[in-house]
Amino acid sequence: MRAQCPQAAVLELPPDATDAERFLRHCWILDIGTTTTEDSRRAEYYRTEVERERTRRAAPTLQGFLDSLDLRVHIEQAGPADVSRIAQLTQRTNQFNLSGIRRTELEIRDLPAAWDCLVVTVEDRFGSYGQVGVVIGVPAGTALRLETFLLSCRALGRGVEHRILAHVGALASARGLRTVELDYVPTSRNQPAADFLRDLSGLALPSAHGIHSIPSVIASTVTYAPASQPTEATAAAAARIEPSESLGRRLWLLADQTAPDLPSAALIEQRMRIARPGGEESTATAAAVAALMAEVIGVTAIGEDDNFFELGGTFIQLISFMAAIRDRFGIELPTDTMYNSELTARGISASVLLHSTAGPGAVDDVLALVESLTDEQIEAMLVSLELGEQ
Repeated sequence: MRAQCPQAAVLELPPDATDAERFLRHCWILDIGTTTTEDSRRAEYYRTEVERERTRRAAPTLQGFLDSLDLRVHIEQAGPADVSRIAQLTQRTNQFNLSGIRRTELEIRDLPAAWDCLVVTVEDRFGSYGQVGVVIGVPAGTALRLETFLLSCRALGRGVEHRILAHVGALASARGLRTVELDYVPTSRNQPAADFLRDLSGLALPSAHGIHSIPSVIASTVTYAPASQPTEATAAAAARIEPSESLGRRLWLLADQTAPDLPSAALIEQRMRIARPGGEESTATAAAVAALMAEVIGVTAIGEDDNFFELGGTFIQLISFMAAIRDRFGIELPTDTMYNSELTARGISASVLLHSTAGPGAVDDVLALVESLTDEQIEAMLVSLELGEQ
């Protein structure tokens, strides 16, 4: 590891395994960073999110739900008290993070005086989301270049990112700057950021680093309008098919229709039956996974959709969690399962159920098959399946 990845820290455990825990506890490189005010309020944020989710499910349309929130977005220049949270957001935010740049507290404090460092706080009628967004703007001739533009996942899907861009566009216009430039670097996890840019420009994004320029006047008028609003019929269908069934059962059905001779199809179908909401085995597995996650992180209780890292879990705790899953269920999940956006009790329990019967090879076969199809083929098949189920 040292030879191939010199940038990685390599720890050599003591020969006596009983000394490993003491050794790791004294490794400064594994020390947890500064605890912020946002960390102490995490439980409150999760409680209010439960209320929002209930309202969203009851709303006839997405736009109706958004209108009911009375969303308020506050954007201001960051002060000394905001530095810890800003650094934390740059280090933890993956999905909506245009450039993926990570910064320490010292680097935030040492930003040039000419740069803008904006912090975004969001609240609605249910309560505060806390500080969830960061924009770092760099003067670049007649443009304001956004070297960092990120938003926490708990505020996504509500048009907050559009309001941020509109604010920055107005700020640039007031300074006589003609354009806003968005620094985009594709990563394995920032697809929501890519979708945002694509929706703004209507163009396919490059696979490498690029600068996307928008006239300041245009940027200042950006608003969010949900592309599709569910009708009462589609809302009822969505209520019948929960995410766990939609992801799991449809995946098997798609594989079964496109490759009936796939050796693992029958096994995957067998496991997918219990992935539906209300399935006793699915519920019990998710509860067991949630309990393990809570124990490893050191919190009293969590929900099935709470993300491991959003709860404050660290990478060293993730290793302990993987070991706990192996000891509890007797299976070794693929490493990439533990590093994706579904690192929740519900997502991990679905993987546990799949691998416990179908085995990792079967899942890989199905995923490879689906990835080989075009978006149009997948969409057509899913529509066909939906109609067939109704």
